[in-house]
Amino acid sequence: MTKNDFLLEVGTEEIPARVMPRLLRDMERKARELLEASRLTYEDVETLGTPRRLAVIATAVAARQPDEVVEVKGPSERVAYGEEGQAGGKLTKAGLGFARSQGVAPEDLIVKDTPAGRYVFARRTDAGRPATEVLAGLSETLIRSLEVERPMRWGSSDFRFIRPIRWLVALYGDEVLPVEVAGVKAGRATRGHRFLAPGETPTVFKASAYREVMERVGVMVDPAERRRTVAEGAAREAARHGGWPMLDDELLEEITHLVEYPTVLTGSFPREFLDLPTPVLVTTMRHHQRYIPVAEAQDGTLLPVFIVVRNGGQEGLDLVRAGNEKVLEARLSDARFFFEEDKKTPLAERVDALDGILFLEGFGTMRDKTERLVRLAGAVWEGLGLPSEGMATVGRAARLAKADLATKMVYEFTELEGVMGREYALLSGEPREVAEAI
Repeated sequence: MTKNDFLLEVGTEEIPARVMPRLLRDMERKARELLEASRLTYEDVETLGTPRRLAVIATAVAARQPDEVVEVKGPSERVAYGEEGQAGGKLTKAGLGFARSQGVAPEDLIVKDTPAGRYVFARRTDAGRPATEVLAGLSETLIRSLEVERPMRWGSSDFRFIRPIRWLVALYGDEVLPVEVAGVKAGRATRGHRFLAPGETPTVFKASAYREVMERVGVMVDPAERRRTVAEGAAREAARHGGWPMLDDELLEEITHLVEYPTVLTGSFPREFLDLPTPVLVTTMRHHQRYIPVAEAQDGTLLPVFIVVRNGGQEGLDLVRAGNEKVLEARLSDARFFFEEDKKTPLAERVDALDGILFLEGFGTMRDKTERLVRLAGAVWEGLGLPSEGMATVGRAARLAKADLATKMVYEFTELEGVMGREYALLSGEPREVAEAI
């Protein structure tokens, strides 16, 4: 039997990087389920995607479904044949009607024993449908079944999706499938990289050529390839400066799904900013700019170097580097200002300011929460029968635990709550045990 690859590409406006991994997993799982249910044999299913597209490829899909023998249960033998049953040989109107409704000759009806008694069955052979027909319906079902958080609605349609759909490619082999979703009809024209191939609408002549076509227009469509490019590039660039990239799986995954064609380069920032606490530097780079900090290979201290992943090629890298350095320097200047201002007030003196920060409606302020935390910490300590000399440390840590919420740094960099409490506690002369507890 003839076999061909099946391709479905859903072109959209930019999809948030944080939802892409789950979307692609969901798409692969449901594509497999739908193919299994459709009775079309296939070799494998793979999902591909960038911020502007979700794609699924099924390889070696059969050209049509196999014929299927179906048994349909009808009325009881008594209703279909009368009191004498099938042995009497004469069908009632009910029996004839059932045979006619199933498209079988009356003499082809069979009687079988069931837990509920003897019933009439019609056995027929349903011819398999062509893959083009099955896959067209499967494509629409797949798109509509994807689970997306905060779906958007656009145009006059009631259809909702993670982002507006701008184009569709649906192919079985070299044949375009008749698919339409949200007023967008499928064809064989996709879109190239927004910057490397602006305005280009390359043609995908056959499903198996999809990767090759995308590569020609500057799109690295396989997330695994982009992930590998980023990881290897970051390690290479960091090594050039005698360091290693502070790149965990979460940041790597996010960067992977922010770009369609990653190019890795390094930038630098003034060494004077290294006087800031390390968590401030790391948070500014990772969480706010999606840069990769670089640590010294020997002792792990931060270097005045960062790695940035550009969505594009090698052209104009010096300009890209300078632009990112300017942005980071401005961010770090803000952080230094907040840090210097916060240091002017000891952490303990900020507890009263928590009266102006609401915890939850009906549950008071953060100051109220602090008082509850102090009482709770003391009660737990006593309840566990722990040494009384540690009670003062626990109570002090509980009283200062939320004080950094009143600082400029935590107001601007909320991810540093608690982390900056530790830093400010040490700067305020609090015991290290208190600072670590915070």
